[in-house]
Amino acid sequence: LQTSEMPWQIITAEDARQWKQHILAGTADKTIQLQALEYSLIYSLFPLYNALYREDFKPTRQPRTKTLQLLELKYFRPYSMNNPVAVLRDIERYGVDHRSPFNLTPLMSAARAGNIALVQLLLERGADPLLTGNDGLAAYHQVLSAAVST
Repeated sequence: LQTSEMPWQIITAEDARQWKQHILAGTADKTIQLQALEYSLIYSLFPLYNALYREDFKPTRQPRTKTLQLLELKYFRPYSMNNPVAVLRDIERYGVDHRSPFNLTPLMSAARAGNIALVQLLLERGADPLLTGNDGLAAYHQVLSAAVST
């Protein structure tokens, strides 16, 4: 199986640390602020989120639950579908363990979305359940985190 290189850049924990420095220094542009907001919500990095709030980044003034819902729709909706055509297409194109811009594998994203059928399918296709994201958490941690937060 031949895979293609992903057309997006993967965000690292070091990127997030640098963003926070720029935010606190007042030198972060809107693109960095938006990426930092999304990253802080996906990884529950409250110090990064709070830095954005202190710098009066407008989206942080909305209820966090609303922003999280929009984020889930934007990045994780394909993983919650009964027929995840887009996810399967990406797996064929980039490999079963490819990384999202937020350094999550499809297995981690499917687990986060609670899609058991997709999790099983990915495991059958050889997804590595031990891979971790920037926070050091694997797919099964995503399931536990979702269970605790609901």
